[in-house]
Amino acid sequence: MVSFLPAINKQAISYPQAARTIPIPYRHKMVSAELSGEEKMISVPSVAIVTDSVADLPPHVAEELGITVVPLVVRFGADVYRDGLDLNPNQFYGKLKTSRVLPVTSMPSPVAFADAYDKLAY
Repeated sequence: MVSFLPAINKQAISYPQAARTIPIPYRHKMVSAELSGEEKMISVPSVAIVTDSVADLPPHVAEELGITVVPLVVRFGADVYRDGLDLNPNQFYGKLKTSRVLPVTSMPSPVAFADAYDKLAY
């Protein structure tokens, strides 16, 4: 049995002795493990959850669970806002009542997701 302590959540993980290889994803952490009597460095996969603001997660829940939220783009005419950052729900509904134009939304750009992934990779 192989046991080691991941750098992420400090909980021991065990693998059967036959499990000599662990898949190495793009994002990983190196930790120390004892394999058949000698200590070696092995790669431990790290997992991150990324969603867009359509998930409508309360900020405290996303923060508590370590979920990265990439904001949608909301346009009221020429005014552009990032959902949840520049425009909260109360502000959105206030603008909806007073604006002469209806809002238009668009999904986050691929660059916005790539930036979120890059921040999580390190």
